[in-house]
Amino acid sequence: MKCPHCNKSISLLSPALTASNKAGPRKCPHCQNIFSMKINIPIVIGVIVPLYLVLIFTSVPMIYQSLIMFVTFLALAIGTLKLKKE
Repeated sequence: MKCPHCNKSISLLSPALTASNKAGPRKCPHCQNIFSMKINIPIVIGVIVPLYLVLIFTSVPMIYQSLIMFVTFLALAIGTLKLKKE
């Protein structure tokens, strides 16, 4: 990910991204400017709902359905994550 202010790279495991909202506003570790994180919900829902319907009507065991849904949601949430200027 890149900071929306200075365009320097921020690791997904950086405390700037992983800290809870209770720790205060998220700040870039390089320029110290505040940013927020947004997930593109329409894309996530647009993929999860059809996938869920396909899994329901196939003979995939329930445990695998849950695992597939979890991994897909996690990948989409991380993949559509955007950093926005505050």
